[in-house]
Amino acid sequence: MKAFISDFDGTIFFPEREEKISRNDVYAIKELKKENLFGICTGRPLVGLDPLFDVGIKCDFYILTNGALILDRNRNPLLKATFKKEDIISLIELIKPYEFVFQTTEDLIALKKNAMFPVPQKLVGDITRYLDQVIGISIATPSEEIAKKLSEEISKQYDLSAFPNQFYVDIIDKKCSKGNAVNFIRNHFSLEKVFSIGDSYNDLSMLNAADVSFTFQESSEDVKRVADYVVKSLSEAVDQFDGK
Repeated sequence: MKAFISDFDGTIFFPEREEKISRNDVYAIKELKKENLFGICTGRPLVGLDPLFDVGIKCDFYILTNGALILDRNRNPLLKATFKKEDIISLIELIKPYEFVFQTTEDLIALKKNAMFPVPQKLVGDITRYLDQVIGISIATPSEEIAKKLSEEISKQYDLSAFPNQFYVDIIDKKCSKGNAVNFIRNHFSLEKVFSIGDSYNDLSMLNAADVSFTFQESSEDVKRVADYVVKSLSEAVDQFDGK
């Protein structure tokens, strides 16, 4: 059996477009799923995938929070990695100048309303009661350059992985990544081949872990160097899927 694994933002979902998820992509995914597996690999929590469910796409697995949480098709956890409480408390002091949210298995939690995160947020006055539930932290910075520098600083100071994703920074447990999640899925389903598609820096490990990988012409040169093929859309990548 084969599996096709896709990033979400900038790959399937384009909030700035009138047709936020292309009908061609939806059709291609549904055709692919007749004989193969399809899954999402994203920095978002499950609550952020409503646009996918709204167009009738149900995945065979969900890689969420950049690999810190993996769910099966029934949304039962296959893998979960939480933060150390002391790391969360320390990180809050470092990232105070920016907007940030915490991801748990169920919710996106914020200490105040953050306009930079277009996902429903649960507002809490105190993070203390959720310290043992955090599987990811996402930060919105003013620019891609700041996101890269902040990612490097966090990765050096903490036993955590920080990934720049455009002008966002996603933080997860050190042993987690999109690439490690792809390998987990490969072993869990005993897959003969894995295909992946993504567009950003946090997708690099996923593209590397796949047998065949795709990205877009608009992606950065760093991403295009890693991908095997450059395509115009997810549906174009799926069209090539059967022949590879």
